[in-house]
Amino acid sequence: MNQNLAVLVNELKNRARIYVNIYRELSMEVGTEKAAVILKRALYARGREKGLQLAGRMAEPNLHELAVAFMEGDADMDAFGHEVVEERSDSIVLRLNHCPLVEAWKEAGLSP
Repeated sequence: MNQNLAVLVNELKNRARIYVNIYRELSMEVGTEKAAVILKRALYARGREKGLQLAGRMAEPNLHELAVAFMEGDADMDAFGHEVVEERSDSIVLRLNHCPLVEAWKEAGLSP
């Protein structure tokens, strides 16, 4: 792993550690199940925001271009191991082969 990728992975894991702390605090207030639901909802909302930002860069709707924009960047800086699994005219399935966020979540003793 190159040094820049190592820094990126560390920053992603740091973000996960923040999520862990938020989850634990929420768990004490509302219980583990509700805390998980709230955190999932918040993460989904952020993903949706990011998707809309990417889509806004396109002149017209195009799933292939959206997938390319999502995966853009230098291959040696890919912290997730993105790949296109299946592409159709109405859908694209992407796989993230590893995730520093999930790794840090597990390191904290939590299940993904």
